[in-house]
Amino acid sequence: MNEDILKEIEKQEEPRDDGGFKLQDDKVTKAQRKIALQYLLDLGRNIFGGKLSHTSIKLNLDVCVDKSQLQVLSEHLLMPDLFKQIKMQKDKLNILLQFFFQVLVNSIADQHKPFNPMIGETFQSEFDGYQIYAEHIINHPPTSLYVIKDDQLEIAGCGSLDAQVFMNHVDVVRQGFNQIQVNGIKFGFTFPTFRTFGLFFGNRWGCFIGKSQLCFSNLSLSQIIEQPQCKDQFIVKFGGQFRDSVSGEVFGKQLSGRLGQVIWLDDVEIYHFSQKAPNFKAKQCKTFSDSRKRPDLISFQKQQIETANLQKVEKEEQQRQDRKLRS
Repeated sequence: MNEDILKEIEKQEEPRDDGGFKLQDDKVTKAQRKIALQYLLDLGRNIFGGKLSHTSIKLNLDVCVDKSQLQVLSEHLLMPDLFKQIKMQKDKLNILLQFFFQVLVNSIADQHKPFNPMIGETFQSEFDGYQIYAEHIINHPPTSLYVIKDDQLEIAGCGSLDAQVFMNHVDVVRQGFNQIQVNGIKFGFTFPTFRTFGLFFGNRWGCFIGKSQLCFSNLSLSQIIEQPQCKDQFIVKFGGQFRDSVSGEVFGKQLSGRLGQVIWLDDVEIYHFSQKAPNFKAKQCKTFSDSRKRPDLISFQKQQIETANLQKVEKEEQQRQDRKLRS
């Protein structure tokens, strides 16, 4: 590619003083770029060799985390301290909006790649009195169902993740509907797209783009799986004056601010930026389908990377054969 074109692309995608999240783990970035380039080379070879579906991303200690996507999705949603506030407050709109924005920030707090779940794979655990259930139900697009609950609060969602790669950035598109229920109130939301710049070169940073739909809902778990459209929904928009700007109108009140700083509803501060990688020590589960029993994940935890990659390829091939039988 022409060097002047590369410089222009890099200039356009530089993080400026107008917002966005700078992703500063240089070790992870360097390893991710190496793997991404190798993946493109393998993809090219497989296209010419007629083996497009056999292209696979190899496991790497600097890039991957020893958790499945099911566990990571659960961690993004699990906030026991905030749940206590949600249960106590009578006027729940502000605190539910705070929960929504914190989930977004949690989802980008760690750049490491979790293990992609296989169809039928589950994750089941308990933390601080909350029961956690998750299952991978569809492979294309990769779709998971998850429930977190105690006797007063329940979070349920069904979502898919899709990565769309462009010249030097990637969009993580997260489809699906999520609902938190507490004291008879049900609050639903969708995720915006997160765009990461600097995929192959330049500074690595990102921002949310597009919009989210929020509403007070009244949906059953089966309705959530069907990807519903809420009535009386309100829209939260991302971007604008700043890369991390947030705007919208919620029941006649103006939502404004920046996700990386402070967000207000009219003149009331409802969210203050806090970026902490969520983590909890999940209790082991005896369920045979639990993701923590995967041979490749266990080998990865023991830092037996070659063995883990062989087991990963074997599991992916088994999944391809199973898909042929179902089609």
